[in-house]
Amino acid sequence: MRLPVGLPLSILLATVAAVTATAANGRGSSVAHREAVDRVRTKVVVVKTGRGNLHGFGTGFLARPGLVVTAGHVVDEVASVAAWVNGVGYRADVLETHMDHDLAILGLRAPNLLLKPVELARDSASLRDREALVVVAGAALPPSAEGDPAERIGLPAGFKRRVRLRDPAGRLDTLLELETQVERGDSGSPVVRLRDAAVVGVLSSRQVPGVDGISRAAYAVPVEVLHGWLDAAERKSGRKSEFYLFRNR
Repeated sequence: MRLPVGLPLSILLATVAAVTATAANGRGSSVAHREAVDRVRTKVVVVKTGRGNLHGFGTGFLARPGLVVTAGHVVDEVASVAAWVNGVGYRADVLETHMDHDLAILGLRAPNLLLKPVELARDSASLRDREALVVVAGAALPPSAEGDPAERIGLPAGFKRRVRLRDPAGRLDTLLELETQVERGDSGSPVVRLRDAAVVGVLSSRQVPGVDGISRAAYAVPVEVLHGWLDAAERKSGRKSEFYLFRNR
């Protein structure tokens, strides 16, 4: 960095301190982003669906043992569902749908899957303006592609505001508006708070994409919608709320 000649020492020192702090904060944000993605990525699921000759895909995440949360439209009126977890595909059943909030709960046919669920924030009320978030999604791939993409992608995001939007059926819903870049297949991804790697929302919709297929803003269902609904689904499914260990690869 070049500094002007002839400035008082106090100003020079203040300038250097500000630049150093900015650089440190940048490194800190990068570290926090990477750590948040690492804590969540093994619990992120690629959801593949089929209906006749039609194939679809989306994203989800393990919210309770054996229970995956995804966007409702990802599994709407499909004949088959497969959930890919860390390179392994499992058959899944649509246990519950909450179309008022465009959410669905899948039950994995994987009783021996030893994997700790994500941490769900109690609510999204404490989100600050422009707070740093990350959308953890599966790598983009064609719907008919075989297997599981090798990576989980951390898409940088920022919380903008809460908005009331109407869905295609005319229902009003309160959503989190995010500044981020998402594309087809990212629906159902967990929206993660960098400061504690807790999930604060579920990616539900996006702005009309540009010619490159990428949207520059997206909307997420706030996490507080999930808690009571997940509790009821867990009781109904008979799955135990146990914690499992999983070794990152």
